[in-house]
Amino acid sequence: MEEYFIGIEIPSPHKEKVMKLRKEAVDKGLLKFKEKYFPHITIYAQGFDDEKELLNLFGFEFKEFKMNLTGTNVFRKNILKDILHMTSTKPEELQEIQNKIIDLLNSIRNNALPEIILQSKEPLTERERELIQKYGYHHIKEVYRPHVTIGTFREEEKLKETTDIFNNLDFPLEFKVNKISLFKKVDGLWKEIKSIRATVD
Repeated sequence: MEEYFIGIEIPSPHKEKVMKLRKEAVDKGLLKFKEKYFPHITIYAQGFDDEKELLNLFGFEFKEFKMNLTGTNVFRKNILKDILHMTSTKPEELQEIQNKIIDLLNSIRNNALPEIILQSKEPLTERERELIQKYGYHHIKEVYRPHVTIGTFREEEKLKETTDIFNNLDFPLEFKVNKISLFKKVDGLWKEIKSIRATVD
């Protein structure tokens, strides 16, 4: 089973600003990130066996819409892995797109669970467990909190120093969403293999 995710890559100039500040934090030893980084918002993550069928099914129409990155926050995973991220608005259009993706792809996942779920130490609510059983992923529906992961940190006393770096961004950061992409994990890196562009009136 191969790993995939569907998401929104943060466009320029916000992308470059975030990457520059993140490099500053990594260089100072404040953050760790194992994979090649690019700022994005995950809509759906899943493992699939049949890539050809996945590519054929991954198609829908949507109109361009706006989103905002509103500030920094922390997801508390466990004592060794807390995740710093940028919070985002959750426009109705984004939830509609996620619902379309789930309807299109849930039938071909063969009840498999993605590696991100199998390895996660995140404490789950009863509703999140229900979503995993039904859809193989829990960051969906009413539980979904769109965000941009910045990285993980291990030292609580350095959290303020880390967030201060990203507070140099002029929040809120508004951007237009006109492309949804399908990414595949290849040799430990995420590679875009298909994208859908917003329709034009």
